[in-house]
Amino acid sequence: MPLSFSIVINTLNRATLLAKTLDSLRWLKYRGRFEVIVVNGPSTDHSQDVIDAWLPAIRAARCEVANLSVSRNIGICMARGDIVAFIDDDAIPEPEWLEQLAQAYDDPAVGAAGGLVFDQTGYAYQYEYSSATRLANANWRLTRPADHLAYPGAFEFPYLQGTNTSFRRSALLEVGGFDEEIEYYLDETELCCRLVDAGYLIRQLPNAYVHHKFAPSNIRNEHKITRYRYPVIKNRLYFGLKHGRAYVPLADILADNRRFAEEQWQEVESHIAAGRLPASERAALAGQVKSAWERAMARGLSGTREYITPDKQRAWPGAFLAFDKVIDAVAPKALVLVARRLSPADETLARSLAAQGHIVCLITESPDCDRVDFEDGVWMHRITAPASVRPAEAIETGVAQDAWNWSASVRTELQRIAPHRRIDAVQASPGAADTVAWPDGEWPLVSSIDTTLHTE
Repeated sequence: MPLSFSIVINTLNRATLLAKTLDSLRWLKYRGRFEVIVVNGPSTDHSQDVIDAWLPAIRAARCEVANLSVSRNIGICMARGDIVAFIDDDAIPEPEWLEQLAQAYDDPAVGAAGGLVFDQTGYAYQYEYSSATRLANANWRLTRPADHLAYPGAFEFPYLQGTNTSFRRSALLEVGGFDEEIEYYLDETELCCRLVDAGYLIRQLPNAYVHHKFAPSNIRNEHKITRYRYPVIKNRLYFGLKHGRAYVPLADILADNRRFAEEQWQEVESHIAAGRLPASERAALAGQVKSAWERAMARGLSGTREYITPDKQRAWPGAFLAFDKVIDAVAPKALVLVARRLSPADETLARSLAAQGHIVCLITESPDCDRVDFEDGVWMHRITAPASVRPAEAIETGVAQDAWNWSASVRTELQRIAPHRRIDAVQASPGAADTVAWPDGEWPLVSSIDTTLHTE
């Protein structure tokens, strides 16, 4: 029997994006059952209205403090699935997300698994593979999984990105879930460290894609500039004091964090000099550093921790609630439509095929940059058509440079889609030279011919 999932979304003041994330879950292709749990923080926007509109298809709760770890622990206490998967309230999973996460749990020793994360463009990766040390020094430049570092006591260990991570529920409860001292930043890293020490494996997957559509918060502004650095400075020092003292002297931990704090100062000064932050940020940062250091020292050296307790579990009762909004075909196909000049008819066809349960990608020309967006059940691939070298055969047969550029760009995009899923059919128009740069038989092709009277 397939594993059951509890998808947990922790949200705070992102009503519009939350609605899009919830809608995207309707299009997941998973053979097993999953439930959706939304934990709303002390939101002051219309987030609760969005959540209420989805009831009773989802389960919901309130978290009275702006603390992500507390909110996540509420979600864990509510969860009844075998696996608890977390996704941010500004993220969209690809259809195979749960299916590929589930495949990672083929060994009972696997305690956590997560996939790749695209940034807001849908093209560049925000996260691939990372490791961290017991002092919270991270290596984000890994080009392959660091699963081999997952062994008890490892000084360097793999961790997962919070917006695309899943955990075996029994493992979460065994280690107590998230450390509630960590309100933001290093929360999933710290949990992965404890799971590794408990003997669990961490699997970093080459798929299970999530698209992270960045939104500003009380921590970062719309330009991704960190304005509130207190939790970043505090939790890094707290992490090192909690997990590093058995490995390095206390003086080294403190020196490493002083260096980190100095880097924060340099970053703020560079933003002030460039006019991206006001000069008042200097005084704000001084206060944040002082408060962060005092709190981290007190909590990091105390040995007192706040985890999930039996009382917290009893406070959040409830039964598994299968998500009944899933759109699923009996035999879903992965279909790609190509329309350089997008028309209402193209969009209608794409939405109609998606509504039947198929995975639909629509490739069209972008006026500015390459990007991928999920709209009304359709993956919209907007691509540019840069100059591409025409082979002699194309020149001899009179293929225009512009037509070749577009066709070559479409082929490149299809090659980029193909590792995500098998492409069952591509619809393209020979009249628009969509396929002129493709070798015969590269993909199953359906050609359409548009006239003023009919489309075939």
